[in-house]
Amino acid sequence: MFSHKLDHFVQWKMMGAGDYVMGLEPANATIDGIADAIENGSAVRHLKI
Repeated sequence: MFSHKLDHFVQWKMMGAGDYVMGLEPANATIDGIADAIENGSAVRHLKI
């Protein structure tokens, strides 16, 4: 249903003192930032620039 809008998959982790948390989440963008998205052409699908 939403797979065409969430076409990236992000893994994140938080390693605090005595804690470790990891998440796997579908996403509509990468973690590389908007400048990278504009450069490689993927921002057009998600943002009006």
